[in-house]
Amino acid sequence: MGFVAGPALVGLLSVRIPADAQGLLQGVIASLNGFAAVVTPLVMSALFSVFSDGSLPVVFPGAPYLLSALLGRRRIADGGARRCRGATAHRASAHEH
Repeated sequence: MGFVAGPALVGLLSVRIPADAQGLLQGVIASLNGFAAVVTPLVMSALFSVFSDGSLPVVFPGAPYLLSALLGRRRIADGGARRCRGATAHRASAHEH
């Protein structure tokens, strides 16, 4: 998701951050991407191993893909909910003036 949404995320965040904090923003985003690049393969490989080795009553080697889809869907839903709340708050403040 980061490679797909990364540029859009950086664009959205950079307009909300003051000019003197842009470097900090870019550093935080790069650090989070690096952390995810290390942790994600470890977690997903372990999840694949657990669900495909036969030790559980259910054999489901697609578990890492399902988890990725669910996490991605949740992030998209969270972002949509935030946009809706922000638009509602913006309309409410516009009506007050």
